[in-house]
Amino acid sequence: MRNPNVYLDTTATAAEHIRRTVRTIGAERIMFDTDWSPTWRWVREPEALYPTRLRVIRESGISDSNAEQVLWKTAVGLFRL
Repeated sequence: MRNPNVYLDTTATAAEHIRRTVRTIGAERIMFDTDWSPTWRWVREPEALYPTRLRVIRESGISDSNAEQVLWKTAVGLFRL
């Protein structure tokens, strides 16, 4: 919370963590991520990874506007896309 340049990504996190973090620091500091490379050991079909991580966002119960922020707006702002 003290460091505005530190962001949370959604890799390997639970819906409750996302919900709590949105309440604590805001969706502007959370970025959707699938963390592809370390998961190759466990994932045989890469297509399954994206829907699995997306489901956590949906299950978090955050508002549609916060979900939009997490899914793409944070990255657009951070990377100046």
